[in-house]
Amino acid sequence: MFILDIADETKTKQEIKAILSEHGYNLLKEEDMGVKTLAYKIKKREKAFYYLLEVELPPRSLKEIDKEIRLNEKILKYMSIFLKERKGIPKHERKKKKPIKESSNNNAIDEPSDTVKEPVMVNSERSKEN
Repeated sequence: MFILDIADETKTKQEIKAILSEHGYNLLKEEDMGVKTLAYKIKKREKAFYYLLEVELPPRSLKEIDKEIRLNEKILKYMSIFLKERKGIPKHERKKKKPIKESSNNNAIDEPSDTVKEPVMVNSERSKEN
């Protein structure tokens, strides 16, 4: 994910791709997310262009790419997320796990019950019989 200066977004996107091509990247996904208002100012800018790239890269080239991206002043911010492959299926293509359903006993408030249970009082102190 890259947050780019609005003024030179197309030129900056080409520069990013040039940096990645020097290190032998394989493009998986490219998405222009458009101009958005920033939550806080970055380098005195209130709006920026969001650009998403998913690429495959050799692991050894990551430090060099990071260094070259930091030197580009048109890239206001960026974030790299490293996905590992497991069992031959890339992580971004795996299905998400479904949330665990709660048992019907926990939904007593939502669903009225026919039987009424007596409240149980628990006293931590033992009663004195003497």
